[in-house]
Amino acid sequence: MGILLIQVGFLATVARDAPAFGIYFASYEYMVRSMCADGKVQTLSSMQLLLAGGSAGMFSWLFSYPTDIVKSRFQADNSYKSYTDCIRRTYAERGLRSFFVGLNSALIRAFPSNAATFFTVEWTYRLLLDHNLINNVTKQAEQICAESQLLPVSEKSLFFFVVITLRFLTAPCSLDGLISS
Repeated sequence: MGILLIQVGFLATVARDAPAFGIYFASYEYMVRSMCADGKVQTLSSMQLLLAGGSAGMFSWLFSYPTDIVKSRFQADNSYKSYTDCIRRTYAERGLRSFFVGLNSALIRAFPSNAATFFTVEWTYRLLLDHNLINNVTKQAEQICAESQLLPVSEKSLFFFVVITLRFLTAPCSLDGLISS
């Protein structure tokens, strides 16, 4: 199969990541906005940011974990003919429990990892705002959008896009969630 092996599990990765990132960012924003007394995220304490980030990561993994199991098994075992075959055979092993083996470890790992990620993003964003660095980037992005007729970009959405893109590009490949016998 050669070069085609690079794409094994691509659809399962997209099926896992698209809803996972939606849950990730939506739950973080919801928690942050709920904790803001005055509506300004900049007034939140470090502990509140850590709690919101860690919880968002846990929610994301909680809902996307079964898809991660299928993706990881499909990528690690060439005997599966299709995703459906992988799901059927996984279910045949231990029923629904098969799709949640290792969830405890994933949730325990998710809290500190995602708490640190969102904390770092928020504080970096605050530092860039304090030193008026983000405004220059935003103005350049708005100019590019205007010239190319793209949708307007907010400061925070641009910043999160850059951070997530960098995280995606630097994320190590792993077989998290692989069910061992």
